[in-house]
Amino acid sequence: MFDIFPCPIFGTQYPEHQCLKKKVLEIVETHIDDFEENISSKNLLHFKNRLDQSILYDPIFSDFKIWLEDMCYNYITSLLGYELPDKVIVTDSWLNKCNAGGEQMAHYHSNSFVSGTYYLNFDPEKHSPIMFNKKSTLSHPHQPSISLLQKEDFITKYNSDSIVYPEEGEVYLWESHMSHSVPKNLADNRITLSMNFMPTVVSNSRYGFKVRYT
Repeated sequence: MFDIFPCPIFGTQYPEHQCLKKKVLEIVETHIDDFEENISSKNLLHFKNRLDQSILYDPIFSDFKIWLEDMCYNYITSLLGYELPDKVIVTDSWLNKCNAGGEQMAHYHSNSFVSGTYYLNFDPEKHSPIMFNKKSTLSHPHQPSISLLQKEDFITKYNSDSIVYPEEGEVYLWESHMSHSVPKNLADNRITLSMNFMPTVVSNSRYGFKVRYT
């Protein structure tokens, strides 16, 4: 038995977490009426979750955004092993507030290369971790859409989901095609920042295009 093609997920701690947390909690308190319910879970709320509202482009997040883009660049070049002729930018970003009973269904992020979540207010004893879904029925570009009945009580690392247990102040990055979800949450105020990234130059050295945020 050989394990091949593992999927690296990168996590690291933001050194200025407490300062950032204070700023974001103030935003949550001020704009709580502007949060929108998730269509699949009324206890999961989103803020600035639309194409032209990327929250990390607010000037108060400028240092954090630069740091995230640097971490993503390192992830793509040092772990995934790709050549990048230019920098990486955040293309989408939004704030999540998951209360008790909230959950996020399995999904993946289209139109991005890397996705991530930053754990801004997170209690690992009460708040749900992130789960990467091996058995998802979602159709991916590299998978046929075929679903078979799973044997009862036959669980291995090859057919089961993988759970990542973050700590507050950590960001996790993964390839955007990976299906992920959040199990039912047990406590209020699980607050995270989610984001998508793209290289500003998408190229295989011969064909490509440039990306910019507008």
